[in-house]
Amino acid sequence: MSTAATKRTRPHAGPPPLDKDTVPEPGWPVRLPRLAAMGKGLADPNRLRLVLALAQGRKPVGRLVEELGLSQPLVSHHLKELRLAGLLKVEREGPFVFYEIAGPQVLEALRVLASLARAGAR
Repeated sequence: MSTAATKRTRPHAGPPPLDKDTVPEPGWPVRLPRLAAMGKGLADPNRLRLVLALAQGRKPVGRLVEELGLSQPLVSHHLKELRLAGLLKVEREGPFVFYEIAGPQVLEALRVLASLARAGAR
């Protein structure tokens, strides 16, 4: 069988392996656990809704509860998970707790993921 015929019948094996041109910076494998934690932090529709609600700016927990129509304990749980994943920052001002997105990279990552979702992750 020719090489060309083999390539046509071979099932898709996924993306090519990372090489020196696709790795963003030296030492990236050390950060894989952190990257996995961030991915896990975004792996819930309600957490994604919270991040998108915070895209408009810093908000107290009570406002997020009202905007999303979720219970306060559920919102607090998801906010804690997003904070532990490094995706949100928290500030306390008197009796109020405010959350905000940790940086513009969080929203950029969501844009990239949304683009992949639209493309159907071929």
